[in-house]
Amino acid sequence: MLAASVATASVAVAQTTTTTAPVTTAPATTVPATTTLPTTALTRSTISVGGVVDPAYAGAEVGAQARIARANARGGVAGRRIVYIGTALDAKSAISGIVPISAVVPAASPTLDTVALAAAKVPFFGPADTAVWTGNASGFGFAGAQVPGLSRTASPAWGMTLKALLGGAKGKTIAVGAGPDHAAEGEQARASLRAAGFTVPAVITVSPSPELSTIAPALTRAGPDGVVLLTDAATAGVLASTLAAQSYTGTVATTQDFYRPEIPAVASGLTVLLPYAPPEQVTAANKALLADVERFAPGTKVTAGVIKGYWAADAFVAALTKAGRGASAAKLAKTLRSFTYEVKGTVGPSTFPTAHSQPSPCGALVQSDGTVYLPAVTYRCGTPVKVKPSGVGTAATTTTTVKK
Repeated sequence: MLAASVATASVAVAQTTTTTAPVTTAPATTVPATTTLPTTALTRSTISVGGVVDPAYAGAEVGAQARIARANARGGVAGRRIVYIGTALDAKSAISGIVPISAVVPAASPTLDTVALAAAKVPFFGPADTAVWTGNASGFGFAGAQVPGLSRTASPAWGMTLKALLGGAKGKTIAVGAGPDHAAEGEQARASLRAAGFTVPAVITVSPSPELSTIAPALTRAGPDGVVLLTDAATAGVLASTLAAQSYTGTVATTQDFYRPEIPAVASGLTVLLPYAPPEQVTAANKALLADVERFAPGTKVTAGVIKGYWAADAFVAALTKAGRGASAAKLAKTLRSFTYEVKGTVGPSTFPTAHSQPSPCGALVQSDGTVYLPAVTYRCGTPVKVKPSGVGTAATTTTTVKK
C-alpha cells in the first residue's frame, strides 16, 4: 500500500498554518484542524491522495490542492471527498509513510522513481515530462508522455504551431538540434515539421562541449527560418545566446523548460512550445485555474509548477468521475486502462494506453520579450504524424553530429 510520508500531527492543520515536517516532506497545509484523517485509502465517503514534488516543480502541490479544493467545495467527486494528506519529496518516502493513499497527485520530479510507484500498484498523475514516465502503465501524464519512446507516430505539434507562427511552411527551412538524450525527440520533431511542409535537414546532435559556438554555424548553414533546440535547458540557453551573437535573426524555438512565468527574462527572445494552453491564453479552463489558485492560496503567483500540479489533479478528478459512485480501487484501475483526458481548448486529448508512450497531438507557442510571456500561437491539436522506422526504431533519417 502506498502511503505518504507525513507526521500525523503536522498534517491536520489549517490551510494558512506552516508546520515543521520531517526532512522527507514539505509542509502539509490543506487538512482543516477538525479533520480526522482516514485510516484507509478509500472509504465510502473519502479517497486519500498525496503528492511527490521535487523543488524543481515548486508549487505543483499548491496547484493540485487548489483543484481538489474546488472539487470538494462542490460536494466531492462521485460521492467522495478527496483528502490530500501531504507532500513527500520522493517516491520512496511516500511509499514508506504511515497514511495510506489511493493515488499520487501530483507526481512531479525530474528523478521520479516510477518503478517504485508502479510496484506499489497505485496510479500517479503529473506532467510526464521526463523519460522515466515513458511506457509506465501506472503513470498518467495529463498531456501524455512528453518524452516519447521510439515510435511509428509523432505529435504534429512542432509542425503545426511553427507553420502558424511563420505564416506557412512552403519554401521555409527549419533546423533541429538535439542533445544525445533527445535523439528520439529530435527525429519526431523533424517528422512533424516535414509533415507540415517545412524543409528540414538532418538533425544535428548537440554533443556536450564547453564551447558551442562551433555548433551554431552548423544549425544556420542552410539559412533556416527557424531553429528548434531540443537539449537540456543550460545548453539550449547557451546556444540561443550564441545564435543571437552571430546575428541569426530567425525564430529560435525550444521546449517547455523555458516557460517560467515568474522569471520571463530566462526566455527573452525565445519561442517556447507548451503541451497545454498557457494562462496567457484566455480560455474558460484557464480562468477557472487562476480563480481556484487565488481562492486556495491568495496572492500565489501561477508558475509552471502550479499549472502542472493543477492539471495533474484535474486528470485524477476526471478519472474518478468516470469510475463512478462507490468505485473500488479495482474499478478505478479498470477505468484507467482505457481512459481519455481532455479539457477542450486547453489540455489534451490524451488517450491511454497510447498516451503512456506518446504525447497528446497538441501544443501552443508563447514568446518572451524578457518581461512577460505573450501568446504566439493559440493551443491547437492535429493528427499524429507517421514516422518510418529505421533498424533501431527511430525515423529513417541521417543524424549529423557536431562536436567541438
